[in-house]
Amino acid sequence: LHSPPYTLLLVLAGLLAIIPFVPALGGPFFWDDNELIANNPYVQSFSFLGRWFTHSYFDAGRPLQFGVTYFRPFALASFALDWHWGSGNPTACHATNLLLQFMTTIVIISALKRWSASPIGALLAGLFLAWHPTKAESVAWISGRTDILATLFILLACHARALRESRRYLSVSLECLAT
Repeated sequence: LHSPPYTLLLVLAGLLAIIPFVPALGGPFFWDDNELIANNPYVQSFSFLGRWFTHSYFDAGRPLQFGVTYFRPFALASFALDWHWGSGNPTACHATNLLLQFMTTIVIISALKRWSASPIGALLAGLFLAWHPTKAESVAWISGRTDILATLFILLACHARALRESRRYLSVSLECLAT
């Protein structure tokens, strides 16, 4: 575990990581957000939970425009939670993306600290990754959430693996869950 000052620094870094994306909170649904969330009855109710595991990510009850099939049940579940929590308002979805960016930044910095000799270097590199322009799509565009989720869970699986090597309690459970 991290010392209290470093934990505070991690939280501060997580907050700094979301600052460039705060203006997205007032943004609407756009591009794929409309198809995947705003006009998709299957994420507007939890009664379709089983469908998230058996149908394509882009299957909103209409014929697909292309033959690609993606399965993203966790992303669809997160959209459903946002829809329920925010009563269909896109602000809830944008807030979730900010929270995921916050969490991912903390996990990235923790991983970099574990993999390097420099805590400050890990902090700076983590902030560089968080602020990199390529993150704009993943954070500001609701449908880009899949990239943040993938990064977060891959890094959590790596963290759990490191915990397992140090024989920490519940590390295998976290590793399985994250995977």
